[in-house]
Amino acid sequence: MKIAVVTGTSTGIGFATSLHLARNGYRVFAGMRNLAKAEPLRTAAAGLPVEVIALDVTSGASIDAGRVFAVRRARETSDLLRITAILPALCPICHRHCETRDRMSPHERT
Repeated sequence: MKIAVVTGTSTGIGFATSLHLARNGYRVFAGMRNLAKAEPLRTAAAGLPVEVIALDVTSGASIDAGRVFAVRRARETSDLLRITAILPALCPICHRHCETRDRMSPHERT
């Protein structure tokens, strides 16, 4: 089974992408900063191979922890480990991927 790690999954494109991938043969690790917002995705993904994980793309430590968790979890369940995608967060200002310095959009720098 292919594996995808998707960020920003509590709403919008990340939410929809997680469901789409899971319905099309991927095991999905759905990353979100605030796990209190996970219930709508868990409900929509009932019966699908989606696992919600804590993942804040503005934190290097969180990114590393999410990657390590996904790798370990995939190995624990004997899934063939092929992490196929880590989708970058879109800039909240221009709604596209911006080249970043220190994981911060150029629009957010002061």
